[in-house]
Amino acid sequence: MARMEQAAPQAGPSSGRVLAIDVLRGAAILGILLFNLHLFAMHPAAFNNPYGCPWTDKVNVTVWVLMHIFIGHKDLTVFSMLFGSGMVRMGQRLSPQGQVAAETHYRRMGVLLLIGLAHAYLVWSGDILVTYALCGLVLHGLRNIRPTWQIVLGLLVYAVPLLLLMTGDRLLASMLSAERIAQVYDSFRPTAEDWAQHAADYSGPWWSQFTQRIGQTLMIQLLLIPTALAWVAGGMMLVGMGLSRLGMFDGRWSKRTYVVLTVGGLALGWSLIAFGVYKNFHAGWAAEYSMIRGRVYVESASPVVAVGWISLWVLICNAGRLPWLTSRLAAVGRMAITNYLLTSVIATFIFYGVGLGWIGRVDRVQLLGIAVAIGLFQLVASPVWLRYFRLGPIEWLWRTLSYWRWQPLRVQASETVVEPSGMLAAPPDQDLAQDAR
Repeated sequence: MARMEQAAPQAGPSSGRVLAIDVLRGAAILGILLFNLHLFAMHPAAFNNPYGCPWTDKVNVTVWVLMHIFIGHKDLTVFSMLFGSGMVRMGQRLSPQGQVAAETHYRRMGVLLLIGLAHAYLVWSGDILVTYALCGLVLHGLRNIRPTWQIVLGLLVYAVPLLLLMTGDRLLASMLSAERIAQVYDSFRPTAEDWAQHAADYSGPWWSQFTQRIGQTLMIQLLLIPTALAWVAGGMMLVGMGLSRLGMFDGRWSKRTYVVLTVGGLALGWSLIAFGVYKNFHAGWAAEYSMIRGRVYVESASPVVAVGWISLWVLICNAGRLPWLTSRLAAVGRMAITNYLLTSVIATFIFYGVGLGWIGRVDRVQLLGIAVAIGLFQLVASPVWLRYFRLGPIEWLWRTLSYWRWQPLRVQASETVVEPSGMLAAPPDQDLAQDAR
């Protein structure tokens, strides 16, 4: 293996970053935080079922409905689009060295895969980085096809799990026994005993949680990733590649186009999700409907809401509005992987037996307050960190291991530049310059 070398210092503070992309990444990370906390604090059924937990009063159900309609079901989609955009942008930066660009990409995805595996097995089985790394390895060869084809192909890929949901009851009947199907449906509305068992599984020491986590992680990686997550994330990565090459994230479209996409995307997407929620309430949240077919409206609306959400933030950034917020969101976005993994560490301490052990004891209203507190901490801490350091600690580790060259971490005095938004400008991407040698 090559010797790890100290990177040569780069002169000048030019960053070449797009504020809207960092802002979108930061907003998506905070949205993912809000929903992921449910999976730490509660039985998994509570994520998709407002009655899948002990707190079924009007306030808690209303909180679930509002979060379900207006906050969730865009963040993973947006983040996947941005991941696809990043693949295109790195390739463009290294286009004169095509072979180098490919080698760089595969090394980066390999290291990301290792980080994801460590996260999944040592901290939390709900990791998404493994999915992103695998999709990145597969989709790299499609980054240069026509943008319109990338978008069309991405939507077709995304539609695969939707078709599975629409025919899910028949698939279950053809694959499982009646007894096993009943067990699957029963998991959608867990009993008090199920909740107690789930809490007990994660209330012990780390080692007992680790042995429990192995089975869950393997189930996700061997079943859920190939049947659902890879199609959802991979499809949206392809869409993100196409939209990036067409200039959506850079604000190159007309203001009128962004306004139409914002209003149309959010109105249509939220309406579809609300209608899907209504249909589930009408069905009495029966597992036979709500667990499978009842999710089609929500999943279909996610890309639509994502386009509206992206357009809204591009409008805000182009107009220079809310600089106090966009600068902080951009800082969170520049440290996206660090903040994502930090959420898992904080949530593990709050809810699992290695820390406070609050699993199964916090209702949705209280959980919302915890999510707001963690999000505010990240909005405050991320800009402070980037005032002194070029990258988040995990981003620095990712680059250093990917290029097997020691990446500079501290910000030098000559690199400290304040942009009109009030956010410190990012120092140059030295990893790209190094690989171009």
